[in-house]
Amino acid sequence: MVYTVFCPKTQEKEICSSQEEATDVCFDMHNESGDYVFVEDYLGHTVIEYGDIESVWVSLTETSKMS
Repeated sequence: MVYTVFCPKTQEKEICSSQEEATDVCFDMHNESGDYVFVEDYLGHTVIEYGDIESVWVSLTETSKMS
Protein backbone atom coordinates (compact mmCIF):
# COMPACT_ATOMS: atom_id res chain seq x y z
CA MET A 1 0.00 0.00 0.00
CA VAL A 2 1.17 3.56 -0.69
CA TYR A 3 1.25 6.28 1.97
CA THR A 4 1.95 9.99 1.51
CA VAL A 5 3.63 11.95 4.32
CA PHE A 6 3.13 15.73 4.15
CA CYS A 7 4.26 18.74 6.20
CA PRO A 8 2.17 21.86 5.38
CA LYS A 9 4.74 24.22 6.93
CA THR A 10 7.65 23.14 4.73
CA GLN A 11 5.55 21.78 1.83
CA GLU A 12 7.70 18.64 2.05
CA LYS A 13 6.12 15.44 0.76
CA GLU A 14 7.39 11.87 0.76
CA ILE A 15 5.83 8.71 -0.66
CA CYS A 16 6.26 5.54 1.41
CA SER A 17 5.50 1.91 0.63
CA SER A 18 4.44 0.79 4.12
CA GLN A 19 2.67 2.23 7.12
CA GLU A 20 5.71 1.49 9.30
CA GLU A 21 7.98 3.50 6.99
CA ALA A 22 5.41 6.32 6.82
CA THR A 23 5.24 6.45 10.62
CA ASP A 24 9.02 6.77 10.86
CA VAL A 25 9.18 9.46 8.16
CA CYS A 26 6.26 11.36 9.73
CA PHE A 27 7.91 11.34 13.15
CA ASP A 28 11.23 12.52 11.67
CA MET A 29 9.55 15.31 9.66
CA HIS A 30 7.70 16.45 12.78
CA ASN A 31 10.92 16.55 14.80
CA GLU A 32 12.76 18.45 12.04
CA SER A 33 10.03 21.02 11.38
CA GLY A 34 8.58 21.23 14.88
CA ASP A 35 5.19 21.48 13.22
CA TYR A 36 2.12 19.47 12.19
CA VAL A 37 2.75 16.52 9.84
CA PHE A 38 0.26 13.92 8.60
CA VAL A 39 0.10 10.66 6.64
CA GLU A 40 -2.61 9.76 4.13
CA ASP A 41 -3.30 6.35 2.63
CA TYR A 42 -3.91 5.80 -1.09
CA LEU A 43 -7.59 6.70 -0.65
CA GLY A 44 -6.75 10.09 0.89
CA HIS A 45 -7.71 9.14 4.45
CA THR A 46 -5.53 10.64 7.18
CA VAL A 47 -4.12 7.71 9.14
CA ILE A 48 -1.38 9.32 11.27
CA GLU A 49 -0.86 12.84 12.65
CA TYR A 50 1.95 14.38 14.68
CA GLY A 51 1.86 17.91 16.06
CA ASP A 52 -0.79 20.54 16.55
CA ILE A 53 -3.04 21.22 13.56
CA GLU A 54 -4.00 24.60 15.04
CA SER A 55 -0.51 25.86 14.21
CA VAL A 56 -1.34 25.32 10.53
CA TRP A 57 -4.50 27.44 10.82
CA VAL A 58 -2.61 30.19 12.66
CA SER A 59 -0.01 30.28 9.85
CA LEU A 60 -2.71 30.44 7.19
CA THR A 61 -4.54 33.22 9.05
CA GLU A 62 -1.38 35.29 9.41
CA THR A 63 -0.53 34.80 5.74
CA SER A 64 -4.00 35.88 4.58
CA LYS A 65 -3.82 39.03 6.76
CA MET A 66 -0.65 40.06 4.92
CA SER A 67 -2.36 39.85 1.53
